[in-house]
Amino acid sequence: MFERKLLRNLDLRILVLALLFTLVGVAVINSATATFPGGSTPYVHRQLLASVIGVVVMVVFAVIDYSDFQRWAKLFYVGHLILLAAVLLVGTETRGATRWLQVGILPIPQPSELAKISLIIALAAFLSQREKTQWDWFDITKGFLYIIPSVVLVLLQPDLGTSIIFFALAVGMMYVAGVGGGRLLALGALGFGALSAALYAHLNMGLKIPLHEHQVQRLTSFLQPDVDPLGTGYQLIQSVIAIGSGRLWGKGLFAGTQNLLRFIPDKHTDFIYSVVGEELGFVGASLLVIVFVFFMWMCLSIAMRARDRYGALLVIGVVSMWASTFFINAGMTVGIMPVTGLPLPFISYGGSALITNFAALGLVLNVGMRRQKILF
Repeated sequence: MFERKLLRNLDLRILVLALLFTLVGVAVINSATATFPGGSTPYVHRQLLASVIGVVVMVVFAVIDYSDFQRWAKLFYVGHLILLAAVLLVGTETRGATRWLQVGILPIPQPSELAKISLIIALAAFLSQREKTQWDWFDITKGFLYIIPSVVLVLLQPDLGTSIIFFALAVGMMYVAGVGGGRLLALGALGFGALSAALYAHLNMGLKIPLHEHQVQRLTSFLQPDVDPLGTGYQLIQSVIAIGSGRLWGKGLFAGTQNLLRFIPDKHTDFIYSVVGEELGFVGASLLVIVFVFFMWMCLSIAMRARDRYGALLVIGVVSMWASTFFINAGMTVGIMPVTGLPLPFISYGGSALITNFAALGLVLNVGMRRQKILF
């Protein structure tokens, strides 16, 4: 049962910033889709509707005592695996990837997005039960085994970006749980080496990997986009041109030429940061990063004040998810990260991602409200 006294601990700064990010996203989406057939109105309306649904979901995740999520962790975990498996069997294919389920005319939120919340809840429950100062390799392996089934099912869709986020949130949570940074770095280096070796073997020896050819080209083209400027390197080249042309103050909303002339592919989803850079300039793009870092810091402060280990790990999982997604999305638009198809949190167009982010926000606010008992 929710006690109204808990509202005294509600961190309104975090909530206001999340809503501000969402409104900025709606404004940039409005600009990015202005030249689409039918105009921007349908996109703006759908994003606003997703925002309203997201706020409702956020409230639900905030009012239920987060200790209940710990008891339901196995149910969440098994449920998301069933949904991910169902996607592969009866999912709807869009642009070469099968990521959606649909019941009649009613689409279900993207299961890979829902899986992020489920994994955070389940992994936090697993890690919080292990009060250890030293983790051996067996324990670390058991922790990563929690995410391997989800990674495999998502890769088969195929969706490399989301699988990377699964690893990122697991690494953040395991580090806070006590796993040594050196061991995590060693595992990261091993994973990077394995991925590089698999890509090399695929390109040179025909090794089959669970990625489509265009996704492989995205992973490799960011190193030398000029080799195929009208093909695999096109997205990155146009993105860099757009951000560079914004200069210091930007060209203004609805005034970006790369945007309005539709040179930037996926400019309302994966490459929305390119539109921000062109139309709001270096100042606007940098301010967005600074405010987002401040947003992350405030969430981390809630983790540090959590009443128990489980609550702290929940928040760390959410922060790890948001921080890695933001870094990869912004990084791929300026050429320091490969294109993996990840949306910018709260800003990119997409109902499933936005609702998931609000659910995650609900978990953070939940832990913050229950960080201490209120006696009066």
